[in-house]
Amino acid sequence: MKHTALGFQQKKLIENGLSMDDAFILRTIKDMYSSASMEFKDFDGIKYMWMNYTYLINQIPIVGKKRYLMSRIEAYGKEHLLLRILEKSRKGQKGNFSYISPTAKLDALDDYEPYAPSAQGLCIERTSLTHETHNKDTSIRDTSIKDIPYVEIVDYLNLRTKSSYRSSGKSTRNLIHARWADNYDLDDFKRVIDNKVAGWTGTEHEKYLRPETLFGPKFDSYLNEKVVSRPDNKPPVPKREGTILW
Repeated sequence: MKHTALGFQQKKLIENGLSMDDAFILRTIKDMYSSASMEFKDFDGIKYMWMNYTYLINQIPIVGKKRYLMSRIEAYGKEHLLLRILEKSRKGQKGNFSYISPTAKLDALDDYEPYAPSAQGLCIERTSLTHETHNKDTSIRDTSIKDIPYVEIVDYLNLRTKSSYRSSGKSTRNLIHARWADNYDLDDFKRVIDNKVAGWTGTEHEKYLRPETLFGPKFDSYLNEKVVSRPDNKPPVPKREGTILW
């Protein structure tokens, strides 16, 4: 079996219920997003691309009608493969203008692993996986960008790891948004941070205490690990006043 299709892992496409049409559309969108010639707009520190459907359908007419293409992109938004924002005007012109931004979930479909192999399955001697299954019923949460406490999550990570990551960083926000859209909450992020700080601090794996690793595809595994903390690595009690929820 050929493992990849248009740069995506076939296994991951199938797991996400995506067809070859979807792979073709998503690959074209990713290529467009990486082009400096496209029109972009910043929303809350995240770069969005204006989705010109006429232009897109002219690039890939093989997928069918414009209406079908628009319905597929709407579905990608619901599946959190894309972030989508609708604006009522553009450059003084009134109407409905769609802006999109690829998420970490879409990036995870690529035919490469985004993290070093040594980051996978780390610290086995300190952890054991439980069989707890997290509730991912996204219908019970409003996943609006404004509801996500980016600042508090990143501040807590910086407090626990003595780092200085920025809550406004695009890649970090995309990762947090993807996990939040899966119905994880603030306590889940703090638990993942505490679990991995307890297991990795003072080891060769301490360098992986960063957003790209902690908030990536293995988030659920990290959340449900039963970690045996070392006596010298007890988590401090953070004190925050006037927390801003973004």
